[in-house]
Amino acid sequence: MSSSIPSGEAADLAALRGLARRLGVSDDVRLLSSWTPLPPIAPEGSPGLSGAADLLLRFSPVPVLGVTGSAGKSTTARLAEAMLLASDSEVLSADDAPAENAYPTADLVARVLEARPPAWCVAELTSNHLAVCSASPHVACITNVWPDHVDQHGSLAAYVAAKRRIVEFQTADDWVVVNSDDPGAVELASGSAARALPVTLAGTAADPGAGVESGRLTVRLAGTAHDLGPVSSLPPSPGAENGLLAGASALLAGASAGAIARALAGWQGLAMRRERLGRVGGSDVIRDVLAATPAKAAAGLALHPPGSVILIAGGYDDLGGGPMHSAPQEADLFARAAKVGARACAHAALFGPAAPRLAEALTEAGLASVAVHASLEEATADARARAEPGRTIVFAPWFSTTPGERADFPGLLGL
Repeated sequence: MSSSIPSGEAADLAALRGLARRLGVSDDVRLLSSWTPLPPIAPEGSPGLSGAADLLLRFSPVPVLGVTGSAGKSTTARLAEAMLLASDSEVLSADDAPAENAYPTADLVARVLEARPPAWCVAELTSNHLAVCSASPHVACITNVWPDHVDQHGSLAAYVAAKRRIVEFQTADDWVVVNSDDPGAVELASGSAARALPVTLAGTAADPGAGVESGRLTVRLAGTAHDLGPVSSLPPSPGAENGLLAGASALLAGASAGAIARALAGWQGLAMRRERLGRVGGSDVIRDVLAATPAKAAAGLALHPPGSVILIAGGYDDLGGGPMHSAPQEADLFARAAKVGARACAHAALFGPAAPRLAEALTEAGLASVAVHASLEEATADARARAEPGRTIVFAPWFSTTPGERADFPGLLGL
């Protein structure tokens, strides 16, 4: 889908090639973009493939705090960055990745190569990045793991194997910060040789560990309890745990407890993730366009009262690896998400190649009002016509959309 490729991708790959040559990486090694989906990669990876994340982890002269997970990567990485900055630490992260993501880019690799301790690098590491990595970060943070992106990796085992590379090359001198409330994250972290710091919102902190004690976010390390502020300072659901995961990770990277608490209290969220844009026809409008999987879309929709949402969803269901979200391991997630959507929605305005399939799932789940449109513009017009007080227009696509569609959405509603 050529229209989904950011305009800067070719330049980024050219700059990355120059850096690879400087680092002694052969031109025979294919460099893969951080910005677009990759071809399926075998579980064991390939010595003939690399990318910005691989070069960053292999050659960085400063420690890297890397975040992965099926959801919450960007928020956790950017929060950890904010916490370190609030501690007056020198922090390097991507400032040219799309949609405020913290993906490694050629520019980040170039800046990191010039940095020296005590600086830190903070990076978001997707399964596509990790699939070609041959090194792991000093602090690895795992938010959650569930079946996802099977179309890109060829199998669920390959997807999990790619994720596992965030800890596969760690040593006993490293750390893995893991959401202990998520079984998939716990299983992934269990393969690490690093010291583990489990994070939970369901109980008190272990030592080492992070949890909730008397309404306070607490990290315990080597007998010392670090108070990171009140539970109320966590980001709103879904993804409240990302705040404590970021705090524990930043603490290991040298942030102070006070700075972490200040960063949490002042956190405003990231664009395009449950972003409130304003009101149209008496309805609130939420842009949740990075909810490009059924599980992510459902997590947001579950926060709304029954029958209150005008959903805009759809997009592209095949990015080159076959139909998205269609693997047997993802079928249950898709069906459960459809039930959540049918409960939350009064109407679904669907668009693009993915629309017929999503319409069938929502109808089977019990949603009576569903319309299929050729374009986002038509779907948005449909949603706007149904706006009224007490309803919320939510753009949560379930599937991939283009950067242009994500950016144009407010204007289509006159916002």
